[in-house]
Amino acid sequence: MLDVLQPKAILLADRSYDNDAIRALAAGRGAWANIPPRKTLRQMVYRQRNLVER
Repeated sequence: MLDVLQPKAILLADRSYDNDAIRALAAGRGAWANIPPRKTLRQMVYRQRNLVER
């Protein structure tokens, strides 16, 4: 399915498909990946930000 992505298309996907490889593939074909971030990713970002602020 990803092989037929056209430029300026929007790739809609579930949280389970949130990874850099899929986003890079979409960007390489000129499409935009609309994939919500995984909940664990938000927790990791918060933890890293919290460490920096301290």
